[in-house]
Amino acid sequence: QAFSVLYLVLYINKKIPHFRLKKDDLTLDRENLRNHARLGFPMAFQASIIAIGAITLQVTINKLGTEAIAAIAIASKTDQLAMLPMLNLGLALSTFTAQNYGAKAYKRILEGLKDSLIICIIWSVLFAILLIFQHRFFSGIFISKADPAVFHLAYLYYLINGSLYWILAILFILRSFIQGLGYGFVPTLAGIMELVMRAGVAIIGLLYFGFVGVASANPAAWIGSVLILIPSSLILIKKLKRQDPNENELRNL
Repeated sequence: QAFSVLYLVLYINKKIPHFRLKKDDLTLDRENLRNHARLGFPMAFQASIIAIGAITLQVTINKLGTEAIAAIAIASKTDQLAMLPMLNLGLALSTFTAQNYGAKAYKRILEGLKDSLIICIIWSVLFAILLIFQHRFFSGIFISKADPAVFHLAYLYYLINGSLYWILAILFILRSFIQGLGYGFVPTLAGIMELVMRAGVAIIGLLYFGFVGVASANPAAWIGSVLILIPSSLILIKKLKRQDPNENELRNL
């Protein structure tokens, strides 16, 4: 990370003189601090909420025995392979949305949202198909020799989670779209819903369905979050379509 920062500073100084830091840029501005805090604290709180849900899920996993722990440890790493492109596309959309909102290019925001959804959903579906049909290969990347029961449980996890990656794709894109427009409350509310669904399904699922119930906790969390994000996104899309390029604000969701 230190090397990356140094490289970027040198690159900016050489290639993008407009972004060179000057002494005046380092002065504190209360309005800027207020705006950053307004967006930053809800995002940090949201990340904390999701982490609490993940801890709760891990506690329930630990009660299933060593085979289940090993299977989910393997499968969760494959989950990360699936999520990284979606997560980064979402981050790119957030920046794209914020920049174009500032430029009052509302049509470009909607085009970017549509294209991002298409790309992300296509990726999620294709990766899920590949994962389900080549599950042994993906599990073997992280563990070459294991009890066949571990591979079978990992396969069940892929079936349950992989088949719903497209919902996760929608979650990443819509959450980033809303954040890019400057809203912190809705993504935070979606994060709370994730916590409730993930913890609730993990605990209840453990009691009644064992491994399958616990493996369903993440998809349930995605569904709960998307149920919050979709209505909010539709409201914002309608407002963007009605927005006059000369207007300055798009507030009061």
